Amino acid sequence: MKVAVLKAPYQVVIEDRPKPELQSGELLIRVRATGICGSDVHAYQGFHPRRKPPAILGHELAGEVEVVAAGSTTDFKVGDRVTVLPQKKCGICFPCSQGLTSNLCDNKTLLGTNKWPGSFAEYIVAPKELVYKIPKEVGYDLGALAEPLAVGLHAANRAGIKPDENVIILGAGPIGLMSQIAAQHMGAKDVIVADLSDMKLKTAEQLGASITINNSSIDLSSQLENYYGNRGVDVAIIAVGVPELITQVFPLVRKQGRVVLVGQFDKPGVIDIEKSRLKEQLITGSSTYTEENFLNAVNLLASEKYALQSIISHRIVMEEIGGGLDLLLKENKNVIKVMVEI
Repeated sequence: MKVAVLKAPYQVVIEDRPKPELQSGELLIRVRATGICGSDVHAYQGFHPRRKPPAILGHELAGEVEVVAAGSTTDFKVGDRVTVLPQKKCGICFPCSQGLTSNLCDNKTLLGTNKWPGSFAEYIVAPKELVYKIPKEVGYDLGALAEPLAVGLHAANRAGIKPDENVIILGAGPIGLMSQIAAQHMGAKDVIVADLSDMKLKTAEQLGASITINNSSIDLSSQLENYYGNRGVDVAIIAVGVPELITQVFPLVRKQGRVVLVGQFDKPGVIDIEKSRLKEQLITGSSTYTEENFLNAVNLLASEKYALQSIISHRIVMEEIGGGLDLLLKENKNVIKVMVEI
């Protein structure tokens, strides 16, 4: 089979390798579409703590079942169209012993690492319990968006968004836009999206954003005051790893409002702790997703209410994966989701 291997930082090589062998309870999946994620870009740069070269990256995928391991009892059959929840919990660490979900496992195994080769390949192996059927009307490219959509759903759930609340989302990359969809799905009254890219904000509008703000030229605080006076927004979701935004966002949030951190931060951020205390604001982290989030994401893919495909800004083939990673690094303002068709 053909695979794209990260040999070293900034070096992706196409190789031929044997198809992986199956153990009991596993499925061989023919990958048809796989997205490039921000964590793949971090690995490409050599920054990811778990995705280290040499490795086959990729964890956002859809495809079809090609082989069911002999002796396995499963509802899956050859030809089923599926996606994969790309994290396995160990079952023995303290969080697992307390019944916490796989995103909080101390020793979780991630798809797209040396331990579990990823979807920048024609085939992957996955345990049956992590494989989800996708609706018949959902294309492979849309099916590969289940994973980032699950991230957005988890962030919105962590925020505890209630109907008629106002939500601001900072960052209109894939996770910000998926958080926007999740907030809308949970009944938010207004969903405001802020970003530095007009192209990304146009996509947010296509997805149903109530208000979009290019905060490279407009002060967020004064703009929000025009809409809501001095009450502030109910919820802020920071979906981009810019520490300075943490300082800026808390004054925008009302008393007893909530701030969710879902972007991946490489540096510390600073908040005015005393002002936040006096306003009784809540801050919470959001790390990937739960099994329930992933299932809900798969079910939401078939909804015609949201133009999910508008998130896919570029389409490439496997031989262009290195270029796709470079594109995300160098042209970030004009790229949302790069989808690899295999």
